[in-house]
Amino acid sequence: MDSKPSSVRKRIVHGTAWALVVRLLSGGLGLALYGLIARLMSPEEVGGYFLGLSLATVGATLGQFGLPQTLTRRVAASLATGDEAEARAVVGTAFAFALIPVSLVALALSAIVVPVVADELVGSSHLGTLALLVGIWAAALAFQSLISDAFRGFHKLALAALTGGLVNGLVAVGVSVTVLGILWAHSGEARVAMVVGVVVAGLVLNVAIMGSILVRHVKTSGCTADQGAILQGLIVDAWPLAINATALYLGTNAALWVVAIYLDEAQVALYGVAFRLVVLTSLPAKVVGGAVSSTIADLHSRGETKRLERMVATIACAVGVPAIAGLILLTAFGREVLELVYGSTYIAAYPILAALLIGEIIRTLLGPAMLALIMTGHGRDVANVTTGTLLSVVLAAIAVVEPWGLLGVAIVNAAGMAVQGIAFWMLARRRCGFSTHVRPMYVAKLNRTDRTS
Repeated sequence: MDSKPSSVRKRIVHGTAWALVVRLLSGGLGLALYGLIARLMSPEEVGGYFLGLSLATVGATLGQFGLPQTLTRRVAASLATGDEAEARAVVGTAFAFALIPVSLVALALSAIVVPVVADELVGSSHLGTLALLVGIWAAALAFQSLISDAFRGFHKLALAALTGGLVNGLVAVGVSVTVLGILWAHSGEARVAMVVGVVVAGLVLNVAIMGSILVRHVKTSGCTADQGAILQGLIVDAWPLAINATALYLGTNAALWVVAIYLDEAQVALYGVAFRLVVLTSLPAKVVGGAVSSTIADLHSRGETKRLERMVATIACAVGVPAIAGLILLTAFGREVLELVYGSTYIAAYPILAALLIGEIIRTLLGPAMLALIMTGHGRDVANVTTGTLLSVVLAAIAVVEPWGLLGVAIVNAAGMAVQGIAFWMLARRRCGFSTHVRPMYVAKLNRTDRTS
């Protein structure tokens, strides 16, 4: 019997189990963090916080230049051919290059983007006080995500989950919850700049700790790999993913900005708390997807399409069935959850939460199509779909925000999520040669075949 499939399966199961435990802990702390934020500040300041977070996240995505998933794929491909020295060189080259776009984006955010947006676009005095912090926030998020994906490429899945990505890692969120919890117990309130400062400090500490651990794993001294050729390959692979990732985060944040421009910061707070709750519910799917991304690249580089299809089908079922059940439960008891996490002020966000959850359910049913496309080298197709969805969502949200308000914007965003998921699913069938949607009967048939063979 071939031991390779067993080895791959064992690695995935073991790494995913650890990653899931870490992400569930950080997700629970994330709920506590947002609960503290909602209780420490007024709705208008909470709205300013979410606008700052949105700019930092989009800035981090732009500054990364598509490198995180490229890094995972290139490192995994090098390891699949037994070239560990090249894998290490890829990581070193990627981080050296990333310093340039990340620094430029952080500087632009602090010096130009945040002041102009705060004063001229949304008229937010709360966002205006965060100019310097948003730049640092974006840089810390960018490097946190790069470190996480470097660990993932080396199949260090527990360390990848511990680091976090464009969501806070366990150390970062733990520090933030501890400090803000003390502030809440002591005074019961805090200004938005203080809250963001605490969150950013936790992120910087996390980057410093996990970065030092990565350095011990990646030592490029004595490496004879052509780093110029590596850099050229990284840029060629990364730029379509940079467009995709930026358009994806602009798309998911576009509705928030339409609300900010046409309504007010209190409405932004309502939309923000609902949206963040949906993001937290998607963490298990992201954990499993992140855990297997390097394995997808590995199997694709070796031409093992059948094993790749089986693995994607199993992932979609293992993640999709419990995730959909959880999303349906959250839809049913959303009012109670909003009151428990954020307080009674935010029960009014329930219609927005319900609409967004419906979009998330449809996207989850369609499985990890985008991940399969990216990790098999079809980043340009993903970028085209994401860009088209972004433009459609923005135009439709602008059209409905005044007559239909928050609910209209949420419905548009949910529809965009669903349409995007369908497009990725169709592309995966065409480019990869298999479907990615949740197929419990198909997976059950595979398991019966394995038991009888």
